[in-house]
Amino acid sequence: MFNGFDEMSKKLSQIEVEEKLNGFNIKFNPFTYKNIRQEIDFHCFKCDKIYSRQIADLVRGRGLCNLCSGNVKYSQVEIENKLREYVVFLPFEYTGMHQKIQYYCPICNKLKGGQIVHILNGHSSCKTCSGKEKRTQIQAEKELYDIGIEFLPFSYENNETKITCKCIICGKLKESKFIDIINGSVTCQDCAIKKISQDQNLSQGEVEQRLLDIGIDFLPFRYNKRRDTIIKIKCKECNKYYETNISKLFSSKGSKICKRCQHSTSTAENELKDFIKSLGLEIVENSRVNGVEIDILIPSKQIAFEYNGTFYHNDTQKTSHYHYDKVTTCQENNIRLIHIWDYEWLNDKEQIKSYIKTQLGVCEYRIFAKKCEVREIDCKTASPLLDYHQQKQVAANVYLGLYYEDELVLVMLFKKHKKYQWEVKREVCKEGCSVVGGKSKVFSYFVKKYKPENIVSFVDRSKFTGKSYEIMGFKLTHIVPARYDWVFKNGLFFKKRSPSIYQEMKKLYDEGKVYRIYDSGRYCFLWTNKKGE
Repeated sequence: MFNGFDEMSKKLSQIEVEEKLNGFNIKFNPFTYKNIRQEIDFHCFKCDKIYSRQIADLVRGRGLCNLCSGNVKYSQVEIENKLREYVVFLPFEYTGMHQKIQYYCPICNKLKGGQIVHILNGHSSCKTCSGKEKRTQIQAEKELYDIGIEFLPFSYENNETKITCKCIICGKLKESKFIDIINGSVTCQDCAIKKISQDQNLSQGEVEQRLLDIGIDFLPFRYNKRRDTIIKIKCKECNKYYETNISKLFSSKGSKICKRCQHSTSTAENELKDFIKSLGLEIVENSRVNGVEIDILIPSKQIAFEYNGTFYHNDTQKTSHYHYDKVTTCQENNIRLIHIWDYEWLNDKEQIKSYIKTQLGVCEYRIFAKKCEVREIDCKTASPLLDYHQQKQVAANVYLGLYYEDELVLVMLFKKHKKYQWEVKREVCKEGCSVVGGKSKVFSYFVKKYKPENIVSFVDRSKFTGKSYEIMGFKLTHIVPARYDWVFKNGLFFKKRSPSIYQEMKKLYDEGKVYRIYDSGRYCFLWTNKKGE
């Protein structure tokens, strides 16, 4: 900020120097000014202890004592005790504040390296969690949307990519680096100058009142007439205090939630957990199965649930075999893993709840197949039940329904197959109803009437186990690898069909308008008529 200190010292008077120090809100003890390199006693911004520093450093904004700025060496025990307040770290031999150590990111729990002084100053999260890691095109656009930025089309290359966007105050177009926008540079230069001027003219009381007006619960601090003044505020989610700067709080970027909570459980996932708890089942949250983290585990049922957010589980974030491998790992440990996608929960919540209750064996009433009657029905009759299937309606050649006291309680669909003779396309029960032996009875009817040579069925590994097919005499022939489907940014799910539609969806994908997600693969079950029925 200041150059040519010797020349400046001749020009500045005692009053001018004191005014500059007051401009940075630096508390200092009385002194007689001699030159810019003179040391004076001042109060540290952070701990408020009295310390000595050159005037030249103070007018540059260096208002921290050596202890708070990381220039003091601690003993091994002292530094370990201080670090434990921030992170979990691996053993190390302390040599200095700028020493690099290995520790776990407090948000995502990944092992990373960093300087001790940076950790103690609050910079302990990894590149991914702190937002410094390189994004994909879709990720970059989503972050801009999330903070309410309107921007022109751009091609993201790295965090230094320049983007043309609207000033959030006057609406004029401005050009800024992506990382600057994310860090709070959301106004044009003219508005920024006005804002800085206004902020610098604010008194301590005015700043505190402004924070209270926007619902911020903060610890006592000293405003140093700078927009990057660091303060500690209470997180709205976990009620713990964390550090942020005033400029972010006063801008649209000003989140009132700490980074740990921003990266933790979503509201929808909490809804899923609460629903399972409401069924009278005890759950274990964020448990690990052979090193794999599971969102929800029900020990009494040996069933686990994974809530997949499309943004964090599309092919730019996860490998094509990620969900497949997770199901396999759980199976190897005698746990059934069920994947619930965010677009399923948000768009078809009641149907998903009905499905979950069925899989957990929570039914309103139970019926025995021997009291039921099999009838051939049409598509219109089957529709109400098919609407509760995760894959909805589908065309078929044969529609069979199971009736209990003239009420349709189960539907099973069969369609002719190119490679095999027949395929089971759907089988679904009425909501809240369990029909003991119902599928076997309907299947036996089909075999006796249509005398098939073989029947195939493909079972979604993320939702079902296929045990009911084994009971009906099917054999598992192989597991189909994971395949992908499309999900629009508004949550609309779209399966790939014909080559022409694929080309259209691929174009939208390349433009960043849709996500591509991979499933967990499918079981292929085959039934062969050995008796010649």
